[in-house]
Amino acid sequence: MKKLFAILLSLFLVLGVAAAETTEEMKEEVMNWEDVSEIAASIEGDFVSFEEFGLNMYLPSSFSAVEVTEEQKAAGMVYLLSSEELGGALSIAYQSLGDMDFDAYLNSLKEAGATEFEKDTVNGLTALSYELVSNGQKTGSLVFGTEENNIITFCFWPIDNENFKLAAAVMGASINAGE
Repeated sequence: MKKLFAILLSLFLVLGVAAAETTEEMKEEVMNWEDVSEIAASIEGDFVSFEEFGLNMYLPSSFSAVEVTEEQKAAGMVYLLSSEELGGALSIAYQSLGDMDFDAYLNSLKEAGATEFEKDTVNGLTALSYELVSNGQKTGSLVFGTEENNIITFCFWPIDNENFKLAAAVMGASINAGE
């Protein structure tokens, strides 16, 4: 029970717990695979490589690919995965921020209704996490920057689905730099 509580607490922290006006006010959290690996053993799956991003992630076996529409591709979505068994989905997007700096990006998220911002370190990688209600579903996102001012966004939903929370926490805490 202690482990389950720790994982649920980690999920809460990964998906953001502190609304902030500036990056200096954001709560910071460190997440590592070791924090969730025992729980992950109860969720059948394996690590998958997203070589084009240089990242790996633990993906439960119940997830399957969903076709990405042309409109979604134009918005930067590269992968869309869904699990009926877990009652959740995951999208991975790759987007350019162009000339936008981090504060401008943060403000654009706030204008879109995002809340619960947090600076995270996930397996040594710096990330921004936030929550956003989109199409009536509560989403949780982890955003990783690249050297070229591009971002990779892992978006999990619905994060208020009790059946999906644990899997989302494991997947988020598993993201790591590829070899």
